[in-house]
Amino acid sequence: MAKKKACHQCRQMTAKFTGACKSNRNGNMGPCPIRYCSRCLPNRYGEQVKVTQMQDCWTCPKCRGICNCSRCRKKMGEMPTGRLADVAKASGCSSVHDLLQKGNEAVAAAHVDGAQAGEDDPIEATARFKLFGFWIIP
Repeated sequence: MAKKKACHQCRQMTAKFTGACKSNRNGNMGPCPIRYCSRCLPNRYGEQVKVTQMQDCWTCPKCRGICNCSRCRKKMGEMPTGRLADVAKASGCSSVHDLLQKGNEAVAAAHVDGAQAGEDDPIEATARFKLFGFWIIP
């Protein structure tokens, strides 16, 4: 049986991981131990698991500096995103990373669209708008 480890993004214990990151951390610390599960990589970063497994030199989102997990966002001085995968896809983005690249206004607008479509609790959505620095008044 494969040894289970925690996904860096969702922190769930799983044996289903993508290809291993080939990056050397800080030059002499050895290979990167970070792993992303087969659900988080496509939903959060838009990367296909089979493609990453076939690449000889795949570098994980954390090593590329684009990790959007709560811990990494806090280290970068950003607010955690929460569960944005469904919101991102409903707004036409392929992943959470794509939605975040559009900026905080796009994230807030995606939350409004989700709340209006009944996909989100309006009270929770309003709380999230404040998180991103925007107040939406109905």
